[in-house]
Amino acid sequence: MRSVVASFLTSSFRFFIQILLMKKEIVPHELEFLLRFPAVMNVTSPVDFLNNLCWGGIKVRYLAIRIIEGNRKTQKRRLFA
Repeated sequence: MRSVVASFLTSSFRFFIQILLMKKEIVPHELEFLLRFPAVMNVTSPVDFLNNLCWGGIKVRYLAIRIIEGNRKTQKRRLFA
């Protein structure tokens, strides 16, 4: 019974999202961000106004920025060496 309900909810959600996309009520890249929200699990937020999931998302963004900046510095050294 549980899988039938889950299947129904999944298909209803997809149908609903397709309608919203056709009506241009949601932006595709914002929807993709919401569906693929990357976050570090099992972290505790140091502030009261952010929950743990949001803090995990911030940590992922911070790590991605550090990786990108590190790659830029490495490439710059290779170019000017």
